[in-house]
Amino acid sequence: MQMKNAVQKLKLGGSEGTLDTLTPAAPVPNPSPPAAPVQQCISHPVYKPDYWLQTSDFVNIMVALLGPKAVGNNKAVEAPSTPGFAQYKLRQLQGVGGTNLQRRERKACTEARWNHIICNTTNTKGVHWVFMVYRLVPTFELHILDPYENTANLTLIRKLFPSAHITGMGHQDPDDYWRCGYIVLWWHLFCHFYIANCVSNTDVFDPTVLPHVPTQWEELCFLLLRACETQQSMPARHSY
Repeated sequence: MQMKNAVQKLKLGGSEGTLDTLTPAAPVPNPSPPAAPVQQCISHPVYKPDYWLQTSDFVNIMVALLGPKAVGNNKAVEAPSTPGFAQYKLRQLQGVGGTNLQRRERKACTEARWNHIICNTTNTKGVHWVFMVYRLVPTFELHILDPYENTANLTLIRKLFPSAHITGMGHQDPDDYWRCGYIVLWWHLFCHFYIANCVSNTDVFDPTVLPHVPTQWEELCFLLLRACETQQSMPARHSY
């Protein structure tokens, strides 16, 4: 009886409430699955902002990005050095005699090609990383590039290399005391390709080609160092 009364109350004509125009309710959509939690990188106790790159860190990052051939068989040869070591090496390359390795290095430098190394500003405990770009012929030319705009840290290097072209690049903020190594490593990687492919033997080196570090470059270095640490802690049969 109730159903019959309800049907009788409907208007049989018109557009409002007719049997012909009533539309079924839209289906209720299924609830969306909960969003997956965002996984954040766990901070490392060592490799994090304010970490000052060590000599071995440069080598490990270069090997990770460029392969073992990037640093040669003897990793110490291409590792960052002190001004005294850099001066000794350049003198050996300019001189005569020496070991077979020194003679091979000198022969490789007979062409007027540019070379580049990372160097510290002292001969003792590291203070500040800078970048050296040099060639030995036709005459000895050396550029020393400081990430800071102020080159006050280069007192010892100025004495050892009085004829060097010294440039304060201004890529490192004055109140930043730890990013110098990351900046010169980025320059080093850039020159690995730039000098090999874009600079002829007769070209003058222009320091302004050196790029600023990209965003999150330091974070990538932290991850590579963490991966290297993990690899070195693995048993020998699992390492590569």
